[in-house]
Amino acid sequence: MLAKPSLMHEPVIYIRCRFWQTTFKTIIHIYKNDL
Repeated sequence: MLAKPSLMHEPVIYIRCRFWQTTFKTIIHIYKNDL
């Protein structure tokens, strides 16, 4: 019963984590280039 909501929810969390990870890396890269 609990498996279905978590399966539906997991990709959203994963995509969100990947999105923020990529955004954070991009910001650091731009910041380092500015120095």
